[in-house]
Amino acid sequence: MRAPRQGQVDVELVETVGDADVPAAEPGADWRELLRGVPARAWVAAAAVVALVAGVLVAVEWRADRAQEARIARTDGLTASLAEPLRELWRVPREGAVGVVGDVLVLYGGSGQGVLGVGADDGATRWEQAVGGSGWCWVERVGAEDEHATVWSGGIRQHEAGTAVLACADTLGGGVDDPARSQVTVLDPERGDVLRRVDVGSTGSTAEVDDGVAVLGVDGEDRVVGSRWDILTGERVWEYVGPRVDQDAGGIATSNDGSTMTLRAGEVSVTLDLRTGRAVDTAGGGRPVTQELDRLPLADGGLAVSTTVDDERHEVVVHDEDGGLRFTAAGHALRPVADDGSAPQTLLLVSAKRPGIMAVDARTGDELWRSSISSWQVAVLAGLVVLRDQQVLTAVDARTGVTVWEHDDTAPRTGVSLLTDGRRLLTPVEDDGRTFLLTRDVETGREVWRAPAPSADGYLDLLPDGRVLVVGRGETIVLAP
Repeated sequence: MRAPRQGQVDVELVETVGDADVPAAEPGADWRELLRGVPARAWVAAAAVVALVAGVLVAVEWRADRAQEARIARTDGLTASLAEPLRELWRVPREGAVGVVGDVLVLYGGSGQGVLGVGADDGATRWEQAVGGSGWCWVERVGAEDEHATVWSGGIRQHEAGTAVLACADTLGGGVDDPARSQVTVLDPERGDVLRRVDVGSTGSTAEVDDGVAVLGVDGEDRVVGSRWDILTGERVWEYVGPRVDQDAGGIATSNDGSTMTLRAGEVSVTLDLRTGRAVDTAGGGRPVTQELDRLPLADGGLAVSTTVDDERHEVVVHDEDGGLRFTAAGHALRPVADDGSAPQTLLLVSAKRPGIMAVDARTGDELWRSSISSWQVAVLAGLVVLRDQQVLTAVDARTGVTVWEHDDTAPRTGVSLLTDGRRLLTPVEDDGRTFLLTRDVETGREVWRAPAPSADGYLDLLPDGRVLVVGRGETIVLAP
């Protein structure tokens, strides 16, 4: 093998002066030459890849949009589109709606105003009656068992023409020679005609039951008395006379849950079955009396029943679809203003003994997260839980509770209200002494629009067809896109 040569090498350096023979480099010449050298088939392949990626992105976005549209289509309690500011259609001199029967919207005015029937389309007055001013009014479906509609789950409902009557309760008398008594006036909600008046006797707590009303109170002889009346016929279905009570020993408290009614006075507690009048519990410090407040259906067929026990503590009892017990938790199950089913395992609870909101797994009862925001106004949309209190509007991840977005949107002094069309949120806000209607995007929290509110002290409600009501002092305003 030959060894490498080592040693010095003579190098001659030649200096060239001037650049007459060296052309200037053209900017970009290198990459253009490279591009010219790319075969045509490579360009075709690259274009195909770009088109494929773009197509995949479009397909994914299309599927997401379709999935969102499907969720929204299945969601109850949504407004008409909130993409653009709403316009006023008409206003009427009443504070809130009772229900819609046929093409008539029934509005209840509160103390001294009576009830009013207007055309649901144009707001034109159809009829007016001076009843319900000292009590309240409700729509009673003819021949149908009551649903579990409560102060938590109520709302303005649509009834077919000829399927319901309007009932208004009033307290009459109350003078020295005219004992106080309750009277129910039954009206045709479409024409306003008085069908009958039913005197249900002594004043007390009144509850709707089937095609009638039940009342439980104390008579002039300090006895616990109750009765049920069929408001369609005016006949009494049952009557109850119970023990005497000491009305000076702590007063009288009554409550009902849609199936039973309870009266407590001192050491006496009476619970009656609303349909039969049978005494379910007549205890004096006996077993606890449980009152049902609300039934919240769950996405998997289960049921969350909110109850109060002896008017002292609240419990949520969650059942499987077949009635089996899943778990019991302290508090009350929140009923969202809208739930698109995007977080089926998340159940929201509130408790007077626990500030804020707690989310639990609807299958096991295990705690998922807690929020310090205290609000009854919540919405479950696009995998988010939207929380509204007096100061902020917040969206958190439904499974983790991590804040996704938050805005300082101060609610008016009249309170908090929240509506949604499934994509956007609508809420009244107060800014510099003025009240506005504000709309934000559900997923991003971005402001979509804001407009002066038609009433400075109003809260929001929803008609069955998606139109928005602003219920103000002495009037109700109807808004639509």
